[in-house]
Amino acid sequence: MRVRRLGWAGVEIEAGGTRLVIDCVRDLSPLFTGWQPGEGLAAPSGQATAALVTHLHRDHTDASALADASVW
Repeated sequence: MRVRRLGWAGVEIEAGGTRLVIDCVRDLSPLFTGWQPGEGLAAPSGQATAALVTHLHRDHTDASALADASVW
């Protein structure tokens, strides 16, 4: 198992070929003046198998990061 911090609240957990991202955010610039897209945030290391959003506040939910994700 590998656990990797993606920055802000984001976490990536990978085990046995499955990759889960939690609260994956790519762009905080709408929230913070002067923040550049991607600044201080790491992208997941590959295509996520699943994503978990803990709640719908903008600093934990990024529509662009989840645009291609399947919905269960």
